[in-house]
Amino acid sequence: MSILAGINKVEITPKIPMPMAGYALRVGRSEGILDPLYARILTLNSNLGDPVVIISLDLIRVDNELYQEIIAKISDNIGINKDNIIVTATHTHSGPEISIHFWNSTELGPEDVKLIREYRESLIKSILRAMENIKVKEIESVFAGKVPVHGVASNRIHKEGPIDPECTFLASKNCFLVINYSCHPTILPATNKKFSGDLAGMISSMFENSLNFNVALYLNGAAGNISTRFTRRSQTYGEVKRLATLFYSQFTKGLSVTTKLEGDITIDWKTTKLRSRRIKKEELDKLEEKEREIYEKLKRLKAEECFSPKIRMLESNYLGLRILKKRINKLKRIRKIKIKIAKLVIGNKLLAVFIPGEPFVEYQLEIKRNSPYEYTMVIGYSNGYFGYFPYPGTQLDTYEVYNSIIDPSEYPKFKEEILNFIFE
Repeated sequence: MSILAGINKVEITPKIPMPMAGYALRVGRSEGILDPLYARILTLNSNLGDPVVIISLDLIRVDNELYQEIIAKISDNIGINKDNIIVTATHTHSGPEISIHFWNSTELGPEDVKLIREYRESLIKSILRAMENIKVKEIESVFAGKVPVHGVASNRIHKEGPIDPECTFLASKNCFLVINYSCHPTILPATNKKFSGDLAGMISSMFENSLNFNVALYLNGAAGNISTRFTRRSQTYGEVKRLATLFYSQFTKGLSVTTKLEGDITIDWKTTKLRSRRIKKEELDKLEEKEREIYEKLKRLKAEECFSPKIRMLESNYLGLRILKKRINKLKRIRKIKIKIAKLVIGNKLLAVFIPGEPFVEYQLEIKRNSPYEYTMVIGYSNGYFGYFPYPGTQLDTYEVYNSIIDPSEYPKFKEEILNFIFE
């Protein structure tokens, strides 16, 4: 099977200071650059129709408005069907803020909004130029593989909780590498005010610089409850390098064990509607009480200089409560949430499911257990953003559940819809 593959990479680092995304505790605008941010693009075509386009951005998220703007520009200017375009974010928390209506991490003033709008316009122009100048060539084969990676990711709610150590990849020699691994790239803390791709960006750069892959896309997995909280030794740039090197050293050992993929490349979509969260008066009273309780516990632990991951969890839960309280009025105006899930299939060997938000890793493990394909990828932060998708049975007093706009009673439906989709 011959495939036409197109690759390109363009820098998208803001040229001026602007609000940063990811941490509600971060104050002020950016103050420099640790490493550049990129848009990485891969196109694949196994027939004479439109190619499938995968765009990976070193950003916190691709919200619904930005996603629609990107695919509309590409479709209008280049002629590719919108349904053939996938746009994902690596979820770095050291990039610029790109949301202004609902998902922004901090309060924004009029000048902040102006800067974000200008950046979005610049970002879309950069992506469009990269698409127009993409290098397409015929490649003889595409390979898939999977490698276990240990010591990098951990469950951030329960230290011994479930994770998926498996890194699934798609590659073509001397051309491209696509990495699918679940982990919040949040080594750098809220006090960092320099732009960086953090762990995901560092991993991509390592493969591009050391293994002759012209473009290495990091597609983050179901990382809603997965991070480096219990594996990192510090929150420094040196620690970013250490964990990226640890990932790289384990991954390269399995890079030679692959399966050649044959067959057509197809993409399908499924739309599901979920009820949004509703907060009743009695629940709000309990949330107020819980907020006070966590605040007092935080004060006590900080005074005792307790182990930092425990403090970080409490800080997250406290912030989650505050965020939920701010969103209550907005949620009243949203009854149903329309969620689009994409499914990419290559032959009869590889499946990739793209979800617009932050699903818990249990969804990924369940999809892989049920998948009829030898290689299965689950990618979050794709084609819009609807926040956290906690797994059925998740304890309700966590940052992720507080921050979710999905009604908890809908978690089982979401799981069922995804599992059904992989067989459709």
